[in-house]
Amino acid sequence: MKDMRKSAAACLLPFSGLLALAASAPAFTENTVSVSVGTAYSDNIFLRPSDSKLSKTWIVIGMDADMRTRTTRLETSLLANLTYHSYSETGLKSELEGRLDGNLRFNILPGTLVWVLDENYGQGEVRAKEIDSPANRQKINYLSTGPDVYFQMGERNRLVLQGRYALSSYEISPDDSRRTTASIALERRVSQPLTVSARVNARRIEFTSSLVNSAFDVQDATLGVRSIGVRSTLEADGGYSVLRDRGTSEKSLVAHLVYTRRTTMRSSLSFSAGQEFTDSGESFRIGLGLTAEDILTRNAVVSADPLRLKYAGAGWSWRGDRTSVRLQSEFRQERRETATALNVDRKTSRATITYRLGPRFEINAFGGLSANHFIVEDSTLDDNSFGAGLTWLLSPRFSVNSRIEHRTGDSLVNSTKFAENRVTVTFGYRRTR
Repeated sequence: MKDMRKSAAACLLPFSGLLALAASAPAFTENTVSVSVGTAYSDNIFLRPSDSKLSKTWIVIGMDADMRTRTTRLETSLLANLTYHSYSETGLKSELEGRLDGNLRFNILPGTLVWVLDENYGQGEVRAKEIDSPANRQKINYLSTGPDVYFQMGERNRLVLQGRYALSSYEISPDDSRRTTASIALERRVSQPLTVSARVNARRIEFTSSLVNSAFDVQDATLGVRSIGVRSTLEADGGYSVLRDRGTSEKSLVAHLVYTRRTTMRSSLSFSAGQEFTDSGESFRIGLGLTAEDILTRNAVVSADPLRLKYAGAGWSWRGDRTSVRLQSEFRQERRETATALNVDRKTSRATITYRLGPRFEINAFGGLSANHFIVEDSTLDDNSFGAGLTWLLSPRFSVNSRIEHRTGDSLVNSTKFAENRVTVTFGYRRTR
């Protein structure tokens, strides 16, 4: 979207005063920031068939961040994994690839009024049935903000009112939208770790190009449970949902489940699943939530009509003295009301293993399988990759990083298949405090 940055700035502006008020409060801060600069080489940068490959070299600048702050009034978190590709000699437009997930909670009246802001940045394909390449990629931004209001009703009960205003912005697709949400919930604390709730939720999705894309409404009524234990957390709700679009209505079940457990001192697992009526912007945000924060994901199929989304994701990680392992898998089913040609089942699996050779060297291996099955055409778009990396620690803060990756895939347009080999070498700086 041409006004993506203006929209984000307009929503962020009121928070400058809030942040100033909280700046002097006693704080817990945990920040890890890494920056890098180097070069990348691809033997098939445009991801073309083998008879028309073109090799290129370009500059890359990266930043990883994990920043958290907590004061008596303010809680913030920022997780970023971003790489700027300067394609100056390739004929491609330079791009900022990666993802950023931010959250801010400001306690205006502690225990009564909290202002919330969520920011999600990533990428998606411009043309869903073609190869995911720099020429077929667009920036996507999802920004949501609004208040949470709490009314205590005795020792165990409270009433919760929530309001949200969200903007979905796309660099190229003309489907920018705004979402207005209001909800009311009654919560009861059954025991110290267990809370049950009943919630009514209404949201309206409107599009910037309103002459072409009509607005629609979704109303939900759900019952929920939340349990927070020493090693496990569980949040679940289920109920009834109604979609109202173009003078018609459609009914369905709505459900969400998030479960995490620290299985041992070294390992943990997570699982999430759900189904709901939604739009492309919210589907993009949910897709980011199914993956670890440092994993790049281009999961959005963009259209302007409502969709029925079903999803599930699972992850397991283990960290030893020298070795760490992470496994992830996700599934998403999207069924649209009018743009049925974009109905798709998405399956993705990833694995990473890291081994510390000694005090200065670390190696890793990774692999990923992705299959997008488009229902109407009964055809599948595959995108698979595997590779390895080496990190040489010059000092506790400075490092040299190298990575090699082999990627294969195809496009449903003209049945195009491709293979690419990519090498990246960077010099990095990391600071933690």
